[in-house]
Amino acid sequence: MRRYMIALLMIIMTATFACSGNGPDAKLKEINALMSKKIPMTIEQREGIDSFIGKGKDLMNKGEKAEAVMAFDEALKIIKIAQDAAIYNAAE
Repeated sequence: MRRYMIALLMIIMTATFACSGNGPDAKLKEINALMSKKIPMTIEQREGIDSFIGKGKDLMNKGEKAEAVMAFDEALKIIKIAQDAAIYNAAE
């Protein structure tokens, strides 16, 4: 009986940990944290990020969380590319 309780507890903890950082709210917080760093980026990059954020927020409001996460992931990709470019340019 004790083994089953420990196994059940481990499954619940793993599921909670796995789901906690992957939701659209967590992605939006990550985007906001990165954008607060004032990373230099092109106008096209900024417009793309704004577009994906707007699309993600609309999808969140419609209850389509998986699609919202995908939109926020695209915005994060653009931000990380801009961040890598800024680091590379600073090293020169």
